[in-house]
Amino acid sequence: MNDLPPASLDAEESVLGAMLLNERAIDPVLDSGLKDSDYYRESHGVIHRAILALYARSSPVDAITVSDELERTGLLGRAGGIERIHELAALVPAYSNAGHYAKIVREAAVKRDVIALAQDLVIKAHDGVSSEDLLASADSRILDLQSRKNDKGSVYTGKQLAERYRYRMAHPEESVSSVKAPFPFLEDEIIDGQLHILAGYQGVGKTSLLWQFAEAAAEGGAKVGIWTLEMTPEALSHRLITSHGVPSKEVRKAEVEPWNQSKVEVALEKLERWDLDIINDSQVSPESIRRLQRKNKYDLILIDHLHRMPIKHLAHARLELVEAVKKITNIAVEFEVPIILLAQLTRGPQHDPFPRPNQSQLKETSQIETDAAAIWFVWRKFDGFAFDNEAEFIISKNRNGESSWRRLDFLGAQVRFIEQS
Repeated sequence: MNDLPPASLDAEESVLGAMLLNERAIDPVLDSGLKDSDYYRESHGVIHRAILALYARSSPVDAITVSDELERTGLLGRAGGIERIHELAALVPAYSNAGHYAKIVREAAVKRDVIALAQDLVIKAHDGVSSEDLLASADSRILDLQSRKNDKGSVYTGKQLAERYRYRMAHPEESVSSVKAPFPFLEDEIIDGQLHILAGYQGVGKTSLLWQFAEAAAEGGAKVGIWTLEMTPEALSHRLITSHGVPSKEVRKAEVEPWNQSKVEVALEKLERWDLDIINDSQVSPESIRRLQRKNKYDLILIDHLHRMPIKHLAHARLELVEAVKKITNIAVEFEVPIILLAQLTRGPQHDPFPRPNQSQLKETSQIETDAAAIWFVWRKFDGFAFDNEAEFIISKNRNGESSWRRLDFLGAQVRFIEQS
């Protein structure tokens, strides 16, 4: 095994030589995302900064002007002197491969960063840092490295945008999410790369509705990951069986009457066929969700629910939830995956504890209003003793369209919602 850090001094010299030889080499180098800190040899990074400083001022860039710039800033000695600058300019016969050389330098820099990260984690592990903190630190730093590696800017010309839209028109099947929804009116509302909030009062049936989103998506061929902090995987599977018309008492006891056994088989065959993961993790965090998404590449992520996520410091509970919402939104954007996150509503006054909801009742964090592309409420009237079976699905916020609402019926025996005809 080679103990020397990954580096290509030839590529570093070629990048600098090309930029000194012809200014046309600078743009390809900038497009590659190469930074002065990516060079293995410090003197090369110093020269890189001087070249870009001149270029930013629209000043000529060549061996003479770069030497003058380095002398003016007192860095000529650290760069290796005038002779070294002229030597680099003479090394490269042509500038056309500057972008390729820059990618080689950048690739080696990322590998060095990965090695440094691994060494740091080894030290922390031996110093007694908990496995949870080690994984969180590793995940965060790996994400930073990925961002650095892919950070080349997001600048699109009008021509590129026009071409992208023409492609979408020619391939409409690729223009919207392929994830199926439980109701026709939501069919085009589950958008890739966006956070969707499904909120309701405790006991109104929002977990049952979230499970219906999982069923519809999985039945449509999507790969679904559902994080559950409130119900066990077995309880969720029982919900599916019950929804097929099997009494919940029979399902819980696994004592199914003969005339219901075919219904159970239909439900179990679906479970076997679906590409569905139920993650029962009491210590779930945005970092653990990101790790599994990177590994499993879900088409839809469901989280039950925000207000059951572990809080490290009760005094800072609200701030921790705000941070969790931001990180979950970032996961949706990073992996271009739709995420549906359950949230709980704050109850109203004693005389009307379950009023028709609005966004101000989103419990403990207003960050949801900022980050969510869609906010959905499921609501059932409360008569003082129980919730009505008639329900409303309220689209309170819709970044991609209009706000609206639809009537649903809650089927208590099947523990599911259906759209009113």
